[in-house]
Amino acid sequence: MSIAAKIVGVTGRHGEWRLTLEPNSDSPAGQSRLLVVNPPDPPEKLEDLLHLDVWGGSGNLMCGEERLAKRIGYTRIRLCDGWALIAKEAHEQTARCEP
Repeated sequence: MSIAAKIVGVTGRHGEWRLTLEPNSDSPAGQSRLLVVNPPDPPEKLEDLLHLDVWGGSGNLMCGEERLAKRIGYTRIRLCDGWALIAKEAHEQTARCEP
């Protein structure tokens, strides 16, 4: 149940919101989609997660060294309190590193 991926899409349908993942290395991403069981209000705020590199095992979904979400089974996650700040800081860090 490990994940090593980049978040490349956010889709909402019938009240369910999913993140689309692609591998961020030569190894498989793990899951290609994750259902967010506690989307924010408004759920479009999930777009803040786009382009983040994430990784994790059966318990957590991580962004760098920060826990972004708790894994619930194979394809579902529950976002942690503070996920939006973690995403913002990760994007800021990436922007500082780009030429």
